[in-house]
Amino acid sequence: MMRTAVRWTIPAAVATAVIGGSLAWPSLAGAAPDLAPTTAADLMADVAGSQAQALSGTVEQTTDIGLPQLPSGAAGQDPASLTALLGGTTTARVWSDGAERSRIAVLGSLAETDVVRNGADMWTWRSGTGTVTHAVVPSGRPAAAAPGQPQLTPAQAADQALAAVGPTTQVTLGSPATVAGRQARTLVLEPKDAASLIGRVVIAVDAATAMPLQVQVFSRGSAEPAVQTGFTSVSFGAPAASEVAPALPLGSAVEEVTPQALQAQAGTVPQPTVVGSGWTSVAVLRAAGAQLGSAPSGAAGAADPTALLKAMSVPVSGAYGSGRLITSSVFSALVLDDGRVLVGAVPAPELERAAMDAAAQP
Repeated sequence: MMRTAVRWTIPAAVATAVIGGSLAWPSLAGAAPDLAPTTAADLMADVAGSQAQALSGTVEQTTDIGLPQLPSGAAGQDPASLTALLGGTTTARVWSDGAERSRIAVLGSLAETDVVRNGADMWTWRSGTGTVTHAVVPSGRPAAAAPGQPQLTPAQAADQALAAVGPTTQVTLGSPATVAGRQARTLVLEPKDAASLIGRVVIAVDAATAMPLQVQVFSRGSAEPAVQTGFTSVSFGAPAASEVAPALPLGSAVEEVTPQALQAQAGTVPQPTVVGSGWTSVAVLRAAGAQLGSAPSGAAGAADPTALLKAMSVPVSGAYGSGRLITSSVFSALVLDDGRVLVGAVPAPELERAAMDAAAQP
């Protein structure tokens, strides 16, 4: 069975991880196209109303959030694990033929993870394990309902960012751009609260299909994105059936995960208490015994959660308790010995204050 990881929810859900000034970003390469005028509200509505597109392409996620370099072997070899997405560049091939037929292959130098959705069937294969995991996903439920599903595509990141838009966010149009050879409009989301570590989130939206092509997260005051996920190449149209649902690797054992097991695993993910609101809110998870990252039990190259936590953090203590503190350019995390995990796109002192809040007590 797969372990269930603590999913750290960061305001705007754009820091894994995790997940916006100046509008001249070198990474939005190509001459700015001449597009018909629109408004930020209309562009958001277009994105919300866009249908699942049949497409194939290559996605790159680049993360540079200022975390310390992990020791050799601490990150494991699974390219789809949380630890593999915390730094450097992750590449994935994506094929989609509608909402319930898709495949994503996350590529690493020594490993590959494939997740295939074909109707109600979800297949997950990780190189080096010799095992394919099969689960039945209830009809109409998104692919992410199954454990281990990589969340890398620009559409997934954009959905999470736009879901966070509210009174605490200023939304404007950026300059038109060209992404993966496609003409795109850009939405700029900027937190109104200067206490947020996130300065802006920029979403490039395909002018023809309203499909998000790229999402960039900028730390406050930075001209370079801390996190960027986007297509480097994309074509719209139904991919070949063999690409969406390839044959299982020869010799692989199939491990069945029942709907009841899926529900039981989902129930082990602690629901956060939220202290504060908007971009400076802090998520408080009561997760005694939880581990950073996720990996199938016995997976080759699985990360050691204890070594990973120590490599990423420093010991801290105060009136709130004792534990370890992780800081980055776009989020901070406080992992306390009493089982609480506090995460927010705020500096460490804000986490410590949140840990003292009555709603955040163990």
